[in-house]
Amino acid sequence: MCKEGNSEAGDDRMSQMNELQNDVPELVKAGKYKEALEKLEEVLMMLATQGIGLSAYTRAMYKYGAHLCEKGIKDEEKARNWMKLELEALVTSEGEGPESEALRQSIQAMEKVRRGGKGKNNRKR
Repeated sequence: MCKEGNSEAGDDRMSQMNELQNDVPELVKAGKYKEALEKLEEVLMMLATQGIGLSAYTRAMYKYGAHLCEKGIKDEEKARNWMKLELEALVTSEGEGPESEALRQSIQAMEKVRRGGKGKNNRKR
C-alpha cells in the first residue's frame, strides 16, 4: 500500500488520511470552511510524513485550500499563502510554464491589491 509498510504505521496513516480527506467535502457542504481547512492541513502534514510533499496530488489540495480561504472564510492573505504553496507544488511537479506564470501573476495581482495598488484579482477558479 505504501513504501513504509505498516510496521511504521504507514498503512494506518494512509487510511486515516483517506478518512480525513473524505470529510472535507461534507464540511464544505455544511458551511464549515474553517474545519474543512483544518482537515486539509492535517492531510497535507500526513502526506509530508509519508514523503509525498510537493506534487501534482498535493497541488490540487493547495488549490482547494486557496479556494476555501478566498470564497469560504474570505481571508485573502491565507488564500495567497495557499496559492504560493500551489505554485511551488506546480513548479516542482511540472516545471515552469504558462500555467505557473499565470498563477504567479494572480498572486502578484492579489498582493498589489492588498498593498493598495491598482491591481485586480483575476484568478480564474
